[in-house]
Amino acid sequence: MVSSSITAELEFAQIIIIIVVVTVMVVVIVCLLNHYKVSTRSFINRPSQNRRQEDRLQQHPINKET
Repeated sequence: MVSSSITAELEFAQIIIIIVVVTVMVVVIVCLLNHYKVSTRSFINRPSQNRRQEDRLQQHPINKET
């Protein structure tokens, strides 16, 4: 009887460890996905912002005849 209760406790501990590990993995994956989504958006927006600045400069040329 003693060995069966120890076995049950070990199984319970293994289940808890598995649940904790899976939860941590899910959190890490979600954080990585969010990080790369944000960096991808900022990478995509940077050239478009530079393009907008160039368009503004072309539409309103600076007069250098001073």
